[in-house]
Amino acid sequence: MSDLEDLKALLTRFGVGFTESKHREKKKDIYQVICEQGADKVGGYMCFVTVFEFDAEGKFIEMGAWE
Repeated sequence: MSDLEDLKALLTRFGVGFTESKHREKKKDIYQVICEQGADKVGGYMCFVTVFEFDAEGKFIEMGAWE
């Protein structure tokens, strides 16, 4: 199981709401799991967002948190 699949399974098991996105950055596919304030079991300030990024093979790259 890839890091991406592991994270999605964990968030689902915990009932945490998330969305998924894919984009190209520097000629590489980047997959994102996005947890935004207001989704199921996601707290924080208004407009708060946490983004987990993965490469094309599903390997974890980094996590960012913004408001």
